[in-house]
Amino acid sequence: MVIIHAAAIGPFRRWLRLRADRKALLSATDQLSRLPDDVLGDIGISRDEIMCALTIRHAEAGAAGTTIERTRIA
Repeated sequence: MVIIHAAAIGPFRRWLRLRADRKALLSATDQLSRLPDDVLGDIGISRDEIMCALTIRHAEAGAAGTTIERTRIA
């Protein structure tokens, strides 16, 4: 029988939620990065802004002691 302390459940649920948020953000960023430059221009974002956002998020994750999976920028 496994006994899980109530104090351990809260941080684990928070970690799961943050992990899901990071995965969703990376998925959206990856999908944007695959678009042609003219489409990105039509929606008002540049490839440089996408790279900058990824760099900032990666630096924030490193400072917080977490990791963010790398995405391929086309």
